[in-house]
Amino acid sequence: MMLTGWKSFRLRFVVYFCTRRFQLFGDLFDEAIKLGGLTAIQTQHPGFYYQQAAYHSETRRQLAAKLNSVLVLANELMHEEMNE
Repeated sequence: MMLTGWKSFRLRFVVYFCTRRFQLFGDLFDEAIKLGGLTAIQTQHPGFYYQQAAYHSETRRQLAAKLNSVLVLANELMHEEMNE
């Protein structure tokens, strides 16, 4: 089953948004530190947000690879059934 229309758009937006929002906040935090408005401490620093963005990006990549594997297998099974 492929997602189309609104469902596809919603899924892509959520996946993109999760990664992008952490990256943007990390960028904003980093810029505020460079301008001297904030001080980074061990528990509050831009690296946390960059790490979360990387985590979400890697999770998205792994899920896409799994989905691709399932689709390839389904396609192969469909072709086998058609050739029988």
